[in-house]
Amino acid sequence: MRFLITGCEGFVGSSLAEKLVSDQDDQSKNVVYGTYLYDNIQIPSGVSDIKADLLNREDVVKVLKQSNPDLIYHFAAQSSVSLSFSKPELTMEVNLMATLKLLEGIRTLCPQAKLVLISSSEVYGNTGIDPVNEDHPLKPLSPYAASKISAEILGLQYLRSYNLKVNIIRPFPQVGLGQNSRFLIPSLVEQIIRIKLNLAEPVIKVGNLNVYRSYLDIRDALRAYLCIGRYHNQGQIFNLAGDEVYSVEQLLNMLIDISGIKCEIVKDFSKVRKIDTKYQIGSSEKLKSECNWFPQNKIRDSLTRILSVRENEISAAELGR
Repeated sequence: MRFLITGCEGFVGSSLAEKLVSDQDDQSKNVVYGTYLYDNIQIPSGVSDIKADLLNREDVVKVLKQSNPDLIYHFAAQSSVSLSFSKPELTMEVNLMATLKLLEGIRTLCPQAKLVLISSSEVYGNTGIDPVNEDHPLKPLSPYAASKISAEILGLQYLRSYNLKVNIIRPFPQVGLGQNSRFLIPSLVEQIIRIKLNLAEPVIKVGNLNVYRSYLDIRDALRAYLCIGRYHNQGQIFNLAGDEVYSVEQLLNMLIDISGIKCEIVKDFSKVRKIDTKYQIGSSEKLKSECNWFPQNKIRDSLTRILSVRENEISAAELGR
């Protein structure tokens, strides 16, 4: 089977590409292509990488002709909620217009291919304390969320108008190795490890501690992406949420407990979003029912794994200085 992953340099895209390459044998050969935008990016071994700007029609044509995909996972995006407030036009251009160009390319070059559009839990805005399903009203609170809703609508329009094969995933926060340190958990992990190794003062800088999210281990998320890629019906929307809900404060306390450090916690107002959603709690009951998928990894175990690996990496980097 031939796969195309846009945004293959990102946290989830690169993790999925790596899994597709490793999860095969002589009877089921996966050919995996991945797009990237910037130079000096490490693409997983075994992936055929294609440098492409999806806002450029010629690049989209090049990517689709070269990969000739059976299944496309569209991860490429401007994924920072905070950045979307300062750069709303860029956010809409990357998240909506690039999706439009990709859909047009699929329509004209490979209409038989399945497309999995990656949306976001941000489309719900503030969910309240109870888990929400896919029918919950959409109440975007950022340009990023608005751009993702727009891309969803566009994808479903292409399904209805041109009979393209489109499904949509709304991921809630995912936890795992390889995520950029500008995101919450990697940022906390980096600070904690540097304190533990006596590379920094025992102070952790945080934003808003009183926000709650459904969290999911990346390994469970990858199984879900594969399940939805194989799903037979089209035009479906799936939440992808873990069963464990934590506030930032609870996650931070868990990380501190695992690491064994003593530290002071200080609020850094530069890390506080202009508009933050207190609750984003999702239900994955549809995914569980339709795809027989269930989370298998506990978040505490996920955090323990991340701390251990990153401590070894940072220690090795310091020794090599």
